[in-house]
Amino acid sequence: MSIKDNGEFRHFERMLQRAEKDNGKSSSRSASCQQCIFYQPNFKYRKCFFAECYYKKDVDVFRKKPLSKDRFS
Repeated sequence: MSIKDNGEFRHFERMLQRAEKDNGKSSSRSASCQQCIFYQPNFKYRKCFFAECYYKKDVDVFRKKPLSKDRFS
C-alpha cells in the first residue's frame, strides 16, 4: 500500500470515527449536502460517504449522472 493510499484510508477511518462520536447530534447538521462532513465530491456514483444520508436529509445519495473520471481508480 502506497503512502497516498494509506492517507486516503486514514481519511475515511477518521470520518467513521467522527460519525460514531457525533451519533446524529443536531448541532453538527449542515444546511446542504456540500457543507456536510460526509459529502464526498470524488465518489463516482454517489455523493455521500454512506449509502443513505446519515442525517436523513437527502433521499437519494446516488448521482443521476456518474462522474466522468473516478479519482480512486
